[in-house]
Formats: sequence, C-alpha cells, structure tokens
Amino acid sequence: MPVDGSSPVLLDGDEWQAYFRDFKRSAFRLEVHQTYTMPTEDATVRDFLAGAAKPDGFNVPWHQTIRDHAAAGRTMTRAKVVRRPLTPYSRYLFEWCIPGNVAAGENYQVVDVTDQPNPGLPEQDFWLFDETTVVHLNYRPDGTQINRELIQDPDIGKYLAWRDLALLDLTDRENPGLPDQDFWMFDSSKVVAMNYRSDGTQISRDLLEVPDLNQYRQWKELALSLSVPFSEYGAD
Repeated sequence: MPVDGSSPVLLDGDEWQAYFRDFKRSAFRLEVHQTYTMPTEDATVRDFLAGAAKPDGFNVPWHQTIRDHAAAGRTMTRAKVVRRPLTPYSRYLFEWCIPGNVAAGENYQVVDVTDQPNPGLPEQDFWLFDETTVVHLNYRPDGTQINRELIQDPDIGKYLAWRDLALLDLTDRENPGLPDQDFWMFDSSKVVAMNYRSDGTQISRDLLEVPDLNQYRQWKELALSLSVPFSEYGAD
C-alpha cells in the first residue's frame, strides 16, 4: 500500500505489458525470492522436475523482446539473489530459462548470499524502467504473485542504489584487486578494452596498443581463482 494512504495503482494485462514495449533506455529487475509459483510456468516447471528435455522454442517470444531492445540499444538487466542449496524453481531458472535470456542479450547477474549476509538489498522484487519508473512485484511466501504495484513518487535514488549494489558481484564487494574495466584477452598477448556507460550501454571497444600483459594476466588468474562456474548454480 502507498505510504500516504492513497489507493495503490495496480498493473495487469496490456497496461503492464506496455512497460516492456515502451521503455526508452533500460529495464532492470531485482529478484529476491527463491521460489516463484506462476500459473504460466506450472507445466514447464513440472516437466523440468520430471526430467523432460527443454522443448523447442522455449521462451522464444521473450527472447525476441530482449533481442529487439538490444538491437535498438536498450538494455535489459536482471539481478537474482541466490541461496544454496538451490530450490527446485531456481534450478529450473538456471537450467532452462537464464541461458536463453543471456544468449538473447539480457545482462543477468547472480547475488549469492549463501555464505555472507545480505549486502543491503531489500526483501522486495521490483522492476526499474528508464531509471525513473518503479513497479513492485508482490508475492506470498509460497511464491504466488499478489499484484504488481506502480510506485507513485518513488525515491529513485534509493532504487538506483539498490540496482548498483545488486550489480556488484561478490568479488567487487570484497575488493580483491580486480579492475573496474571489462576486457577481452586473446592468446595472452592482445587486449581489447570494452567501455560502457553507467547504464550498461557500450561506448567503444579499444585495442590496446602497448598493454601491460603481466598485469592483465594477473587479473585473469585472480578472476578465475575467485569465480564460481555457471554450471554449479544448476547443480543439485
């Protein structure tokens, strides 16, 4: 409910879907629950848990939405809070859903809080559109959705801070010495820096003419020593 006592603005149907069609720059989702019980997913979750193969064309309409926005220079980003051992639903996400979303162009980040305290994220799912519009996704403890609530006059700075915190991975929070720079390293001899704006849109790809190869090799080894293989998130 709105804190000022006014009636909540609830979203459904085409009015809700329009937010995914019409955003101009970015869409960010924070997922904090470990189980979601969605009627549209009942059959596919049941098939996954029964050991069925993922069907052809799985989630194709959503993947096309992601691709269309990516082609237009708009970003779709999601951060999921994870606690291990994974719930059956989280296993379904990691094995059937997330790989296709990522391949289509979604930036998907995992916030694993299994062995650490919550870094300060809220216990509230939400979408943040164009860094201006906030929609809360409200759920019961069993993961069934109650409603989607458009937040009137949100404290945008707070939601931006939560987004930025969620997009910092564990190694960034612990500051182990990795750079604040994306890069590719080819054959341990060529380095291409990937430069991005704060909203995730790419600025440029720069081939470094005289890179400090020892430094980049050290960063590579440090990153590999700290990383968790993606496949482990889908394990029992």
